[in-house]
Amino acid sequence: MASVTIQKWTTAAACGGQISHIYRTREHYGNKDIDKALADYNEMAGTAEDARTRIRETIAQVDAITPPKRIRADRKTTAELCIPAPRAGMSDQDARRFLTAACVALVDAPGMHVVGIGLHGDEVHEYVDPDSKNRVQSRLHVHVLVVPDVPGKGCNMKSWLTKARYGEINHLMDKVCMKELGYSYQDGTKSRSRGNVERVKAQSLRAEAEELAAKIDMLRQETTRLDATQQKVRQDTARATQEANEATTRAKAAEQAANASKEAQRASEVQVVAAEQRLKQLREEIDRLDVIRELSTVPENKTLTEAKSTARKTLMGDNVVLPRREFESICSLAETCWTNHKAVLQMQREKDEAERNARFAEQAAEQRARQITLEQAREQASRDRKLGRYERMEREFPQVFQEMDERIHTRTIDHDRGRSR
Repeated sequence: MASVTIQKWTTAAACGGQISHIYRTREHYGNKDIDKALADYNEMAGTAEDARTRIRETIAQVDAITPPKRIRADRKTTAELCIPAPRAGMSDQDARRFLTAACVALVDAPGMHVVGIGLHGDEVHEYVDPDSKNRVQSRLHVHVLVVPDVPGKGCNMKSWLTKARYGEINHLMDKVCMKELGYSYQDGTKSRSRGNVERVKAQSLRAEAEELAAKIDMLRQETTRLDATQQKVRQDTARATQEANEATTRAKAAEQAANASKEAQRASEVQVVAAEQRLKQLREEIDRLDVIRELSTVPENKTLTEAKSTARKTLMGDNVVLPRREFESICSLAETCWTNHKAVLQMQREKDEAERNARFAEQAAEQRARQITLEQAREQASRDRKLGRYERMEREFPQVFQEMDERIHTRTIDHDRGRSR
């Protein structure tokens, strides 16, 4: 709720610090909300020296008409009225129109003499409302310095600054606001005044400090939660990295086993080709021996036995039927036939043994081929399972695999650079 706040000052205080604050004559201010870049938005009635002169002259005139009974060292002679704009968020044009009209109304009001006016547009800032705890923007406001003039008592602050005086001034502001803006100065909430500007600022700072403390606690809790999440992520990443490394090692081992299996398969194929070539040679040799056997068919030893027996019978006595030369030729022919017969038998045995060896080699090659096919099927199934697990891990931990890929790429580049040196 908008309301006028009033502070009372001695002549020295009014002419010193308050005039400097209202007319912005200092280089530096304790009020950190003053923005020097907005100094052109301020409006002053006269200068600071003019205001000091008016304060002293007005007090002297009032005292001359109604002399005070006694003058104390801490005599309060000047009142400062702080009048804020009636509503938060209103336009700058409407706020200035109301504040200008309010100053004119105070100049014409009885019981006081206006001696200084300063409208401040360089103190607009955000602050925490002590009641709602929300961040709001400060309102445009005007400072009005007045010297009291109570009929019959003169410049007597105690007699002038009463509860009724507050009501009169706020009622005057209601009339001005209704005339200029079409609504009352006070919004009807009837909330209690929060005191002067300094007290409101102190309350706002306390509320802001409480808000900051709550935010700090919330941030600490969030930090603790994030730390726990980060730790969990690190553990999951380390575990996933380890599993990925193990999967990579197993994949390399499977690849090496597959390469070894391929080498064994190639060696087996070479052996099968060699066995087939040997089988072909043996078959050719067998065919050749079959021809020789067909051409050298001789009874077991019957011809030789009969020839020798006939020869012996013929040579007995004086009757010679066969010449010796023919007898020896027959015997030589019989021996040759027998030798050829034994050679044919030997070749037949070699043929049988070669065929048996060829069958064994072919069976061994087929068995080896079946064994290699079974081992390949098992290895392929194992690789498929490992590959499926590897792909599942890659889907579940894409960042880990991306990091591994970047590390491998970085190590490859470093290794290539080392080799280029």
